Amino acid sequence: MIFLNTQSGLSWRLVVGLGLSTLLSVGLLSGCSEESKQKASDAIENAKEMAQDSMDKAQETLEESVDEAKEKVGEVTGSVADSVTETVEETYEKAKSLSADEPAAILLAENTTSGVELYQSCIGCHGAKGEGSIGPRLAGRDAEQMSANLKTYRAGGQVGPMSSIMIPAVKNLSDADIKTLVDHISQF
Repeated sequence: MIFLNTQSGLSWRLVVGLGLSTLLSVGLLSGCSEESKQKASDAIENAKEMAQDSMDKAQETLEESVDEAKEKVGEVTGSVADSVTETVEETYEKAKSLSADEPAAILLAENTTSGVELYQSCIGCHGAKGEGSIGPRLAGRDAEQMSANLKTYRAGGQVGPMSSIMIPAVKNLSDADIKTLVDHISQF
């Protein structure tokens, strides 16, 4: 059985045409000389080899595309992790520099996190636009229910089968972070 990639440049019409031409050649050549039959047979073999070469090239192109996509995902993931680490380190340094007389609200006001930044850790399971992947679809969900679920997770409560993943993912989110995150998701 032959499987074709639509990007291979080898269309199903070509494969069907090769098959039909083979059958037609055999039927027409039944009354031909041995030399004509051999030439036709050679032409058919040549066409088969060309088709196989095209399919091999298509497979190679597909494999290269997959490898490139994996590499890009790895780069993006590393970049996001570096960004989060940098933000945490900056926040830690600022927190250490606060004196007991300064309210912590100053630090929080300087370090408000956007919904886009908060959602970066969600993309791997819920998709770039909340379309779902490993985790459920978030786009179109009720904002109040999402907020309640996140607060339950934050408190260590069970909401569903993915609670063991969600609890550590949201344990450090403030109420403001949850609101910002849910507002961002609601835009999908």
